[in-house]
Amino acid sequence: MSAATVMKALALLAEGRVRVQTVERVGTTCHADVLVQGSQPDPYAVSLNGDRWLCSCPARDVCSHILAAALVCGPGDCAKFLPGSRWPWPEDLRATLREVTG
Repeated sequence: MSAATVMKALALLAEGRVRVQTVERVGTTCHADVLVQGSQPDPYAVSLNGDRWLCSCPARDVCSHILAAALVCGPGDCAKFLPGSRWPWPEDLRATLREVTG
């Protein structure tokens, strides 16, 4: 994940372009549905299914939409449903955030 992706995700959050639809427990896993208004007229659908994030945008890697959704949903939301569980952050998020923020 690049620093540019992180900065774009933070801009999406700052501009209020991330709307959480649901965060819920389904069985023993956490699911989330989020709409992220990117550069296109229609928002991208971002979802968390267990430990896998998916986005309807054409990007093939972890995109700014997934990152923004992960940041806004945060581990606290999932923890409400799955105490002691680990929130499935995109793999290299922590390292990239450290790099960007110094």
